[in-house]
Amino acid sequence: MPMSTTLDIFNNNAFSASSLSVAIQTGPYKPRMIGEMGLYSEDPIRTTTAWIEKRQGKLALIKTSARGTMGDVRSTLPRSAVPFQIPHYPYHQNILADDVQNVRAFASNELMEVSEHVNDQLEGMKDDHEVTQEFGRVKGIQGIVYDADNTTVIYNFFTQFGLSQTSVNWLTTDVSFVTTTNTVIRTISDKLGSQSFSGIVAFCGDNYFDAVIGHPSVRAAYDRWKFGEFFRTNKLGPQFYKAASYNGFEFQDIYFINYRGQIGDAKFIATNEAYYVPFGIPNLFIEVLAPADMIPFINKKGKRWYASKEFLPHQTGIQLYTQHNILPVPTRPDVVVKSTWAAA
Repeated sequence: MPMSTTLDIFNNNAFSASSLSVAIQTGPYKPRMIGEMGLYSEDPIRTTTAWIEKRQGKLALIKTSARGTMGDVRSTLPRSAVPFQIPHYPYHQNILADDVQNVRAFASNELMEVSEHVNDQLEGMKDDHEVTQEFGRVKGIQGIVYDADNTTVIYNFFTQFGLSQTSVNWLTTDVSFVTTTNTVIRTISDKLGSQSFSGIVAFCGDNYFDAVIGHPSVRAAYDRWKFGEFFRTNKLGPQFYKAASYNGFEFQDIYFINYRGQIGDAKFIATNEAYYVPFGIPNLFIEVLAPADMIPFINKKGKRWYASKEFLPHQTGIQLYTQHNILPVPTRPDVVVKSTWAAA
């Protein structure tokens, strides 16, 4: 039958679950700011549960003792492990035979190939997975990961790790913004203790960013930064600077970025908030990748996305199915400083 002949291409190995998953992995990547900056390290696991170990490390002053004595006894650092079930993000789309029949290919007078239509739909599905993963990264930085409604909490890492969120707020009426930046730098340094870091980036909502660059103690520095941008050497690293330079500036050794992520009415960062993040710290943020709930991937290391297909009844079309299983984990959420701006 013509229908069976047309749809038989989906029985080709190129459309197997494994092949489709490879195809979606190697498609063109649409840059997303947090993902491009490399703040997160990737940790593929073979199970659907991740165990994050905590160690309550701290420095201690050693008191003097008489020579020949053993002195103070160093206590063993307490350790504990917290289990996290990796969230599952499935997605599907039906492609009907009539969706392709008599349809002209893009920018061509030839009829569309079924495989071309499948690839187009996969690319669109991949875009939705990418923006969902970016949303997760941003929320991971904030310490609380939400579902797509931006209300339902998946994990509150402060609660999970028994920590409190670190906050430094400021008002437009403050005489100098330098006081705020100094407090942020000292707070992060105190939280990190002996851990070194390369710098601090502030991911700002719209109003917060505008308030910073419009503050009298900042405005002149901001104008000089923008004027000299073309002549500056890149001190933050090529990947970081590429992602951030078009809408950010440096002030008091902190790089301020107006983060613009938004889907519908849901802003990834609230307009009056900013999050100050130390960078250059290994595994401060981790994306844990779990395997798909599909036979070919059982007990194999997780990937960033998966895809498969199956026929609809009577071969009237196929259903594309994609998923990712990723949990963004801030291993030390309390070292990120949340700041809320309030007008006078």
